[in-house]
Amino acid sequence: MATAPPCACGAPSPSLRCPLALPLPFATSHPAVRLAAPPLLARRLAVSPRRAASALEALVLESDDEEEESGIGLFQGEEWAATADERDAVRSPELEVFELEELPEQWRRSRIAWLCKELPAYKHSTFTRILNAQRKWINQDDATYITVHCLRIRHNAAAFRVYSWMVQQHWYRFNFALATRVADCLAREGKVEKCREVFDAMIKQGRVPAESTFHILVVAYLSVARGGCLEEACTIYNQMIQMGGYKPRLSLHNSLFRALVSKTGGTAKHNLRQAEFVYHNIVTSNLEVHKDIYAGLIWLHSYQDVIDRDRIKALRDEMKRAGFEESTDVLVSLMRAFSKEGDIKETEATWHWLLRSGCELPAQAYICRMELYARTGEPMKSLEMFKEMKNRNIPPNVASYHKIIEIMTKAREIEIAEKLMDEFVESDMKHLMPAFLDLMYLYLDLDMHEKLEHTFTKCLGRCRPNRILYTIYMESLVRIGNVSKAEEIFDEMHKNGMIGTNAKSANILLRGYLLAENYQKAESIYELMCKKKYDIPVESLEKLQSGLLSSKKVVKPPKPVSTERGLHRQF
Repeated sequence: MATAPPCACGAPSPSLRCPLALPLPFATSHPAVRLAAPPLLARRLAVSPRRAASALEALVLESDDEEEESGIGLFQGEEWAATADERDAVRSPELEVFELEELPEQWRRSRIAWLCKELPAYKHSTFTRILNAQRKWINQDDATYITVHCLRIRHNAAAFRVYSWMVQQHWYRFNFALATRVADCLAREGKVEKCREVFDAMIKQGRVPAESTFHILVVAYLSVARGGCLEEACTIYNQMIQMGGYKPRLSLHNSLFRALVSKTGGTAKHNLRQAEFVYHNIVTSNLEVHKDIYAGLIWLHSYQDVIDRDRIKALRDEMKRAGFEESTDVLVSLMRAFSKEGDIKETEATWHWLLRSGCELPAQAYICRMELYARTGEPMKSLEMFKEMKNRNIPPNVASYHKIIEIMTKAREIEIAEKLMDEFVESDMKHLMPAFLDLMYLYLDLDMHEKLEHTFTKCLGRCRPNRILYTIYMESLVRIGNVSKAEEIFDEMHKNGMIGTNAKSANILLRGYLLAENYQKAESIYELMCKKKYDIPVESLEKLQSGLLSSKKVVKPPKPVSTERGLHRQF
């Protein structure tokens, strides 16, 4: 037996591309009589040179040796694998496979060597057909050797196909070390879905995956820029600690924490609980807490709807005991937290502390002061903060324009809001939609429907349309009695899959039909809402029913979803 080296994920070895014609059939009958042979010897791959009985076997063995020497993993050089100690700490369980020359049958050695050479070049359908043709003679040891060979030459997709085919055979017995090696190599190559399939299969077998598998899978999920991968990384991380009882390396804690705080504040605020869990694990493992961990936690707390002052104070105290000074980011986070509570004293004290630090003043600090004075009922003072920022040659960013336009529209300062909006549009910055929506809500509240329509058209020319934008415009059209136009807008929303309709837009159109006393169309939109199981206000139902009584029609109110479920349970 021999110990398989850790796989290296990358391009396949060019040595297997050498043309070598061997007319071996896919499934020929094996010899009826087998020669007696001594049991296979357990040996390391690095011992004396191996001999090969054929040119093809020599080619396969040569490719194995070449890859053992030159393999480099996908995450080589990353922080999680920066030291030898950390690599040793997450080493995979040892996997032993036989050597090809140890097999006594020449025909078996030749067929395995042929499969090792040919299989990686085929696609899935042909791949499976070739393997199915070997069922009369192939066994688990043979399939394991082919799988490990594919891993050695960095054909991880081929290795996964062989492994997946093998586990479906009647003779298969679960091999934890092989499953671990396949999962680790797939994760290193970024094949997280395939790795997760093997990972979940290990758990279904009642086995706890190796620490290396947990570690590499978390890193793989963090490396994939796709929605939902961060949540999956957190799930695997939590299982690593709670189910496996492992203590992750410090680099893994830090990598996950950085990912949790890498999004914008409005999105990242939901990651607070997970970030606190990571911090707890670092502390309880007696690992070094980096200053960015403290800063990140305070930053997350500052974006919460309800500010936990006691927790922020505790983090600041721990930060001081660790010998870290409060950076600009920490001071801005404190200003954000205090301004949300309307605490002028603490916000201004932190502001002066920021001034004394001599650092470059960030725009976010001014946004916090704008928020503070807006909450205390002084919107014009917020405008002064915005002007002061520009006077200090601090260019306003998207967030500052969003905030000041929001404050001015809520204060119903129409001219100032319009001027700021024009300035924002001329700046050629992106993400104009929130400011357009604030302005349209202002026009809707003040019944300025012509300006609202002009803003709607202007917004369509510069932003990607969304449902809220169309819904506001529909509400405006219904209020001025232009139901036919509102119907056109609703149809456009319904046909455009990127926008779509919802209960609110349907109720607006229903109300428009009822106001216009068009009960036939009101009934049709009512039936659509019943199919969609939208909530319908009682007043609309009463108006529709009274309007249809004249034509001797009675409207049956839709059954609530809860009532239908209750009837199901009874029967």
